[in-house]
Amino acid sequence: MTGLRFRETMTGRIAMRATDPAAGYRQTAAVAATLRVEVDIPDVAAFLAGPRIGRLRAELIVPVLGGRYLSTDGEFHLFDRGRAADSVQEIRYTADLFNNDRQYRMDGRKLVGRRPWRVWPDTTRLHLTLTDVTPHTPSDPDSFRPRTAAGVVSIGPGDFIRQLGTMRGYPADPRTRWVVPRYLLLFARCLATGYLRPRDRTPRKEHR
Repeated sequence: MTGLRFRETMTGRIAMRATDPAAGYRQTAAVAATLRVEVDIPDVAAFLAGPRIGRLRAELIVPVLGGRYLSTDGEFHLFDRGRAADSVQEIRYTADLFNNDRQYRMDGRKLVGRRPWRVWPDTTRLHLTLTDVTPHTPSDPDSFRPRTAAGVVSIGPGDFIRQLGTMRGYPADPRTRWVVPRYLLLFARCLATGYLRPRDRTPRKEHR
């Protein structure tokens, strides 16, 4: 069994009390945020066969809001079926983050759509929402603090090149030489499926 690990660093802005990432990013009150993640795919062959779910460790840095928010574990989903009407697939990052005694549920989504000219922003912009899920009581002094935050973080060209350099197969074995190419080939194939497949123009049914 061969595995794959890589790291990714994204920077952007989030706003407290926001629930929509795009709107939160545009708010004048939005603050700087950096998200660092490490993805671990223990069994690449099983990952390629599906479901495409790996392990995720995350560190969110928001200096204005108290520093570092760390996760113990999480999940990385590569090219799930998208929820948004204009997306066909999603790359998802989910984890529970902790800062002192506070717990936040992180849900990040890269919305991969049907417009080929947007392939770079679609695959590098993470729409991020945070929900404070800390159990609280009436005596908790933080009971009335903002319970949500949302915004957008993205990876720039330089960080993207550095991300490629962090991709490593394991364990130390000659078989692992093909792990990174196989992962990148899957990524490229999924992009081609999403962007080059003819658009389904069948009207969507509304559920009442």
